[in-house]
Amino acid sequence: MREFNPEMFVLARESRKHTQTELARLVGVEQGTISKLETGLLVTPDELLSKAAEVLRYPIDFFFQNEKVYGFGSSVFYHRKREGLPIRQLRQLHAEMNIRRF
Repeated sequence: MREFNPEMFVLARESRKHTQTELARLVGVEQGTISKLETGLLVTPDELLSKAAEVLRYPIDFFFQNEKVYGFGSSVFYHRKREGLPIRQLRQLHAEMNIRRF
């Protein structure tokens, strides 16, 4: 039996630059539901997973991968002019790096 991997759900959401609140609105649930899915506190209903997969443009199988998610190892990134990289862009970059590695 396949097991839902909450980390893949987070990667999919962040790779598309959505906050939990934005994704919740797009799939028609409360933000708390998305949070519980991402922390593994909620069994993922098939209908919700199908809708999220459609919105995030990932196949449903993506959410069942058992790949390890790696971080960058540094909490600070800078552009050439030493401007901080916005956290939303950093999360998207992190998500895309892991997805491409798979």
